[in-house]
Amino acid sequence: MMTGFIFGEFTPPEILVQLGPIHIYTYGLIVALAAIAGYLITVRMATLYTRVLGKDYVYVIDTILLPLFIIGAVCARALFVLYNLDYFSAHAWEILALWHGGWVWQGGLIGATIALFLYARTKKLPFWLLADIMTPGVVLAQAVGRWGNYFNQEAYGLPTRLLWGIPIKAARRVTGYEGFSHFHPVFLYESLWDLAVFLLLYLASRRVMLHFAKDRKHEGGWVRFGTIFLGYAVLYSLGRFFLEFIRIDIVPVVWGLRAPQWISIGIIGVAGYFLASRHLHKSKRAGIVST
Repeated sequence: MMTGFIFGEFTPPEILVQLGPIHIYTYGLIVALAAIAGYLITVRMATLYTRVLGKDYVYVIDTILLPLFIIGAVCARALFVLYNLDYFSAHAWEILALWHGGWVWQGGLIGATIALFLYARTKKLPFWLLADIMTPGVVLAQAVGRWGNYFNQEAYGLPTRLLWGIPIKAARRVTGYEGFSHFHPVFLYESLWDLAVFLLLYLASRRVMLHFAKDRKHEGGWVRFGTIFLGYAVLYSLGRFFLEFIRIDIVPVVWGLRAPQWISIGIIGVAGYFLASRHLHKSKRAGIVST
């Protein structure tokens, strides 16, 4: 029988493979694929920057990528736990149940950025350049990783009768929406937004490298190290801000805005300040050796 929806009543499998007591969750597979995609793009970017600037950034990236991933994952989980403190206070063991989902990307972004900055300062490496190298891979990992929400039946939006509305099992429906069956696939909207941002920033990165292939010592025009990373911070946060208007998962609400929206505003403000200050700065030397 036709339901009027593209997905009908199909719900994706949460468990991909079950071998006795061993469960392989689809969410975990998606996270692994996202990490691999992000890693491959990051190494590719590091290789290109190494050729252009003449310093081995591939080694640097290989050294810091896994620690940054772990720190980002911990911070992303910590912010989710903070959002749902009442639940986790009564179910403390669930904090470690990562296969159930529950990561807030904004927490991971902030935590990993701070860790990268401290590492760069300690090792006297160029923070903005390292951030630019890693950004395209991070955005692609986001675009792929968002599909884990689909298999976990989470990060969906308001009820909808649009053709692409996805069915959500009764047990996974947010309190107050038990009487609805199909919801906005917010995970898909964000995945597509992230993919568009990735393509834009990847092309912009190539333009930056073409500039420095001609002149390794001077920045010029909009070509400043940090522009790719800061542009990502603004674009991602802008998309997240508007998508939060249709998300219905429970998070703190302050003055009519959801907590992720306030964080997005903060990130846009900070990133916008650094974008403006770096592009208005009159220094002619490239930021290759500065943080």
